[in-house]
Amino acid sequence: YGVRPRMSEQEALSRCPEAHFAPAQMDRDAEVLLHILEVLSQHTEHIEPITRPQAPVFLIEMPVQRRIDLIEVAQQMGSQVRAISHQTPAIAIAPTVFTAKTVASTLQSGYVRYITPEQTVEMLSHYPLNVLPLSDGTINRMHRLGINTVGHFADLPSKTIFTQFGREGQVAYDLAHGRDR
Repeated sequence: YGVRPRMSEQEALSRCPEAHFAPAQMDRDAEVLLHILEVLSQHTEHIEPITRPQAPVFLIEMPVQRRIDLIEVAQQMGSQVRAISHQTPAIAIAPTVFTAKTVASTLQSGYVRYITPEQTVEMLSHYPLNVLPLSDGTINRMHRLGINTVGHFADLPSKTIFTQFGREGQVAYDLAHGRDR
């Protein structure tokens, strides 16, 4: 929706009317995050917090491989997190970190989304370019060339990416194709 950190609440609501704002309570939030980490650690030893406490996102590596088991574990974790924090998480299960983070960031609270490797490129194709790790200058250049979504970018011939957009373009192109180192 274009909501960014340090944006005024009024501006954020104009871009995303259904947004819910909760004032930060640092002590309570830190305690809730510790409880959430305890819940996650019951399911895996590989937990990586990748955002600030104000908007927690955790990437976890699960040893479970069956789709139904992954969804069940995600639902259980979601219920436990909701009981502890009174917040309903959105959970994405995907073959790459980038795909999981991107999809989870746009899911409605309470939803679990499972993305197979075959669905990754199609799933990412509708997102705007700003989800990719590209500089503003590169994104503006792409817009001038008529490239407005991850899908438009992914459709470009691979041979032209490095020469046109350099190293950052190559990294972004790999992410757009579901390849995440």
